[in-house]
Amino acid sequence: MSIGVVLSGGAAIGFAHIGFWKALKEKNIKINYIIGSSMGSIIAAAIAIGLDLEYVENFAKNIKKSKILDPTWLMLIKNIWKLTTGKPIIGLYDLKRVEKILRKEFGNAKIEDCKIPLEIASVNINTGEKIYFNKGYIVDAILDSICIPIIFEPRSKNLDGLLRVNFPIERASNNCEKIIGMHFGFFKQCDIDIAKTNLFYIATQSMQIISNEQSFSDIQYIKAIGKDITVINPKINNINPFDFHRADELIKIGYNESIRLL
Repeated sequence: MSIGVVLSGGAAIGFAHIGFWKALKEKNIKINYIIGSSMGSIIAAAIAIGLDLEYVENFAKNIKKSKILDPTWLMLIKNIWKLTTGKPIIGLYDLKRVEKILRKEFGNAKIEDCKIPLEIASVNINTGEKIYFNKGYIVDAILDSICIPIIFEPRSKNLDGLLRVNFPIERASNNCEKIIGMHFGFFKQCDIDIAKTNLFYIATQSMQIISNEQSFSDIQYIKAIGKDITVINPKINNINPFDFHRADELIKIGYNESIRLL
């Protein structure tokens, strides 16, 4: 039986996918196909290309938000300069720091080079079309898939998969007999007032709410047509989608829930 793995978006919450990956290995589950969206695309690519799990886990535990985003003062200066020169502001931050990190890990590897068939989900901002990258450079596909509108400057017409295909289970159902996925939904478990947090949290939560109904509709449809699916939806309490410093905690949550359900 062919097994497909689906990894949803979730920003830093997506570190829980590493725990999921760890559980899959311990259960000796062979993956025949994998697809990821947004943060899930990074972990999916790591699995597919054959990066070492322990290395990825340690890397995640040592990542800091400052390595990913420019300092607030630099972001402000850049955007004030754009305003004074008449240039449009199409995103608060660029993805140059993220790109540097990704190119260090994946180099010029292509999706076609992967040991496990890989697809990366994105959405065309002009047409709303769902895009599934199954060839080309891994880093380029990931950068499109993680490009949160307004937060990041688009590199192309394709943006974060979170817009329409945060959990691409329907795509996976066309390629495999059994599907195992990890999906976070929107972060309704939080006890904090999101409206008083920050722009990143509000933007991510807003898109999660929009995409959540589509994701669960897809899950119900796949179940209705008789597909063998297991969806792991770990409870993430009071962790900000940009709390990259809490990777260790998120990995454990993902692992414990996966071991329980697999």
